[in-house]
Amino acid sequence: MRRYPRIVRVLRWLLLLIVVAGLLVYLMQLVRHGRTSYRHGMFAIITGPYQWSWQVHPGLSLRWLGAYALMAWLVWGGRLRALAASLPARMLIMTPILVLAGYLTVSHGTGAPDIQPAFLLAVIVVAVAASYFIARLDDRPALPGPAPRWEAPLLYGLATAAGVGVAVLCWRLVYHGFPIMMDAQSQVVQARMLWQGRWVLPISQALRDVIEFPNSVFTVPVYSQYPPGYIFLLIPVVALDLPPQTLNLAAGGGLVALTAWLARRLGGARAGWAAAVLCAGSPFMILCGTAMNHATSALALLGTTCCLLPRLGRAEPRRWALRGLVGGLLLGWAVSTRPLTGLAHALVWLAAWLAQLGELAWRRRSGRIVRPGQTLAAVLWRGLWVLLGLIPPALLFMFYNLKTTGSPFIFAYEVSNPDLHRIGFGQATELHYTPADALHNSMASYLDLNIKLFGWAVGSWTLILAWWLRARLTRAELTLLGLIVSQSIFYGLYQYHDLILGPRFLFDLLPYFAVLAALGLAPALRRGRRRGMVLALIVFAFSIVGIQRGINFWITKFRPVIERNVQFAGFMDEIEPLEGPTVVVMDQPYNEVIGQYFQHPRYQHPLWFVFEHREAEARLLPELAGFHWVRFDDGNRPAPGPPPELPQFPQGGEPAS
Repeated sequence: MRRYPRIVRVLRWLLLLIVVAGLLVYLMQLVRHGRTSYRHGMFAIITGPYQWSWQVHPGLSLRWLGAYALMAWLVWGGRLRALAASLPARMLIMTPILVLAGYLTVSHGTGAPDIQPAFLLAVIVVAVAASYFIARLDDRPALPGPAPRWEAPLLYGLATAAGVGVAVLCWRLVYHGFPIMMDAQSQVVQARMLWQGRWVLPISQALRDVIEFPNSVFTVPVYSQYPPGYIFLLIPVVALDLPPQTLNLAAGGGLVALTAWLARRLGGARAGWAAAVLCAGSPFMILCGTAMNHATSALALLGTTCCLLPRLGRAEPRRWALRGLVGGLLLGWAVSTRPLTGLAHALVWLAAWLAQLGELAWRRRSGRIVRPGQTLAAVLWRGLWVLLGLIPPALLFMFYNLKTTGSPFIFAYEVSNPDLHRIGFGQATELHYTPADALHNSMASYLDLNIKLFGWAVGSWTLILAWWLRARLTRAELTLLGLIVSQSIFYGLYQYHDLILGPRFLFDLLPYFAVLAALGLAPALRRGRRRGMVLALIVFAFSIVGIQRGINFWITKFRPVIERNVQFAGFMDEIEPLEGPTVVVMDQPYNEVIGQYFQHPRYQHPLWFVFEHREAEARLLPELAGFHWVRFDDGNRPAPGPPPELPQFPQGGEPAS
């Protein structure tokens, strides 16, 4: 095992101690406040103000322990060549390892703690065959050496294809081609309005009161409440009448390719391949199949990281000028897409820049040698180029605010629901947000993030363990860790906790988790053909299962919404082509459905949607005089009487078997 400096080893164990101590303190708080229970052999905790439930049963505990032990042995202590020289002995060692890996793969993929005998027999047969094949390989150490010229283009090409392929798979299998979310459809409609040359809806307030749009803002004369970065990118997509997911399908390929590029620059060729597999194999890629703005925001922030990471900052001043300018432009665009996320990353880059200035000032005062390209003037110029890159997106953002809210410094996001979109604590708001609520939100996100969205092995932390075992705590690693911590803290302070996609606010962190895990795996993948192949097979199997289980989970979760989309799409096909200006009367909210029809260019006549309880009021409006009225009824009207009480379903964690 490679020996790292003592300070690195101390900091590494200190980091683990802080995490474990924090988890124990949090568990004690849960017990104290009655948020834990033990029934039917399952330990459950309830975290988050919306009652997110995390359940741990014995089968899940065994899978976790097995995955941690397996990864730790292969990455840290495995010595296949030293333990056995003969073929039977090598097979005797490798077969249990592969059987355990196969059991973890199948049990995690099915979500069941117990495996049928037929499956277990199949796992054993495959493990024995793989052990025999691997044991016969020559086990000479794989020296790092320079990678062939064709390796990098092949990696980036396959990574791009894998990212696009997984995104298309999610788009078709999970969403059936529909935009789905109200947030996504709201931004698509705003892009259509901008393409038509309109910033606001030129209608009366009386009409605004009776018609329905997805996530509209009734307090300002603008349609969408969302910032403009993603909306402007959507304009050419809607102008060409392409599916709105087209942008995110391409962003999925870019995310995997840039993740592979960053890992390759920091850890070598094998780290690049590992990062590509981990990123493409995450169920979190589900967001690349919808029309949400997370994928483009993550791509912009990852591009910023590739440009500004201090480890890559030793280039010539001319090249750094271009990197700084592009990095600032991408960071500014990320802020104009998801302001809170972009701000969290911007503070980390500001801290890294100030740390470089402080280090140089200390070196000059102490008379130490300053490396070429790392002078005080050079670092100041880099900051200036980044600042210049931030200016165009900032001006565009302010212009958008001016046209929609009347002030360059007021967001429609703030005006639409000021009590919900808040940062920090307070008792005067609707949610009565406290530090305890922030802690519960953060833990709910990370527990759900561990399996449902990142989904590697039994959880994200299985492969982060590989990074921790080999962490050198370089400036690059600390910067990536800082980005993860900063965004997590900011969204812990954000009073809104999502109910639909769980920790989607942390989607942008997927590439950084993948890169850190790949940096931990890369040295083990280099050690020898036999040991590296065992580890590569296990990681690949876990990642493939992550895709499979993620898609199955989200298909089940979105099935009711998809059925509503299919039903409504069939109704719209029946009434096309429109005979003239049309009003569709609906029996219940269909906000996540109607956005794909609202303001669509294929409808030559005005098309509005009205709830039936506002129909009488709407028919009196002069603006709707002469409209053709069509009624949509999904056939699922509730029985007369008081509305039934909605059941409380667990939203996160491991479902009960």
